[in-house]
Amino acid sequence: MATLLAMVVGAAFGTGLLGALIAWLLRKITPISLVISYLIGVAVAVVVATFVYSSQVSDMPLGTIFGVYLVGGVIGFLVLVATSRKAH
Repeated sequence: MATLLAMVVGAAFGTGLLGALIAWLLRKITPISLVISYLIGVAVAVVVATFVYSSQVSDMPLGTIFGVYLVGGVIGFLVLVATSRKAH
């Protein structure tokens, strides 16, 4: 249980940071809003992180890994929106 919780916390940090980077790049290229760019960035980060992690760990099913990163992505997205000055 502690391992799963640690994975979710790590996934929240990882997808939040990678999602923010992707969102920043998206806003430089296209005129979309901050929240939408965060949503797209975190969604891309969840998919990328799932496949990168699954290529490193062979004893966990892909569905479990995706579930962990999906929960972490939701937490990361909420943290990004809550800490953003422009989104309010």
